[in-house]
Amino acid sequence: MAKNDQTPAYVLVVVLPFGDYQRGDRITDQPTIDKVLAGENAHHCHKVAA
Repeated sequence: MAKNDQTPAYVLVVVLPFGDYQRGDRITDQPTIDKVLAGENAHHCHKVAA
């Protein structure tokens, strides 16, 4: 089965809570992933293969 073009290659898993996110939350929306990685909370997440 081919991946949908909208599916990111990775997701973010929160390791340190920030904003409305708690430890263990998965961020799967590509625009949100891009925003988090470009901001000050990037170090609060780990990249995990989708």
